[in-house]
This record gives sequence, structure tokens and C-alpha cells, in this order.
Amino acid sequence: MDTYKLTTKSQEAVAEAVRRAGVEGHPHVEPVHVLLALMGQTDSTAAPLLEAVGVDLAALRADAEQVAGRLPRATGATVSSPGMDRPSMQVITAAAKRAADLGDEYISTEHLLVGLADEGGEIASIMRRRGATADALLAAFEAVRGRARVCRGRRAPERTRCRTPRDPSGRRLRCLRRRGRPGPRSRTAARWPPARPASTW
Repeated sequence: MDTYKLTTKSQEAVAEAVRRAGVEGHPHVEPVHVLLALMGQTDSTAAPLLEAVGVDLAALRADAEQVAGRLPRATGATVSSPGMDRPSMQVITAAAKRAADLGDEYISTEHLLVGLADEGGEIASIMRRRGATADALLAAFEAVRGRARVCRGRRAPERTRCRTPRDPSGRRLRCLRRRGRPGPRSRTAARWPPARPASTW
């Protein structure tokens, strides 16, 4: 997990998934815990993204609760804290790939949802049945978050209208911040885009 760059909300979702698995006595953190944690956030883009593709949130939550209720439980004083199982790590890996493909520097909650739809096993099947396919979620990104990208802020990851063009050699340039300042080590970024007032970005 330490190798992945998560936004604050994604970190909170993963922490809540771990907490929930522990409270319910589940030995591992599974994709269903991640989905329920994401759906439980009231101020992230996860629920709005699901609604944007026509998902009935109550029905999806009920489906997920049924899956969680069938998981094996462990009890006793010697039970260790649950860790991420292989499917959950595959979800985060898939989310990281989607973020990179979109030019985002951090894995946000919407990337995690797409990762669940890609690699969530039974949860992926349930999401697809409810209309939350990976392609549908990706198509709804702009409607939910606009053209913003998840880039490095001064103190924490933030959503901003940064751009990731390619220079003539085909290399992806670093994000250009809203102020229009090109990233370091980019020889061609200073020439793209043409200077214009920041208020028009």
C-alpha cells in the first residue's frame, strides 16, 4: 500500500474498510469492504459517480451488505488486525493504472470505484449488474468532476484543471497548474499552451 499515492479521501476509505473488516471479525479486507466504505462517504465523488451512471444506491448497498454477511468470521483475543487480501490489492492496482491513464497523479475515490468494477470479483459482477461498469464510470468522470485532474497541491493532493499534453518526442509533460506554470524538467512545457489569463482555465 505504501507504494500507492492515495488522496485523503481514498486513504480514509481504505482505513474505514480496514476498520469495518475488523469490527465484523473478518480476517481480510475484501473488495466489499472498500465499496461499502466508499458508499459511506458523504463528501466524496463516489456516490455521485454511481448515481451518474444510474445506480440505485440503496439496492447496491443491500447487495454489498449481503456479500459482507456471508464472509467468514474470526473471534478470540488472538485474532490479528485484518490485512488487505489479494483481490483488494488488485483493485487498488487497477485503480492506479486507471489514474495513470487519465494523467492523474493520485488515486482518488472514483479511481477506486473503477478498480472495483475492473477487479472486484463478486462485487464487480454486482456493480456491473447494477449498471456500474468500468466503461460507464469512466464516461461519467467529466460529469462528476469536470475536466479537473488529481494533481499534487502545495500541501496535499487536490483537484485542479491541469493538463498533460505530450511534447514532440511523445513524452507526457508534467501537469500544468492552474497558474499556468510548467513542471520542472520539461523543456517544451514553457511553449505550451500559449500564455493566457489564468481566469480562463
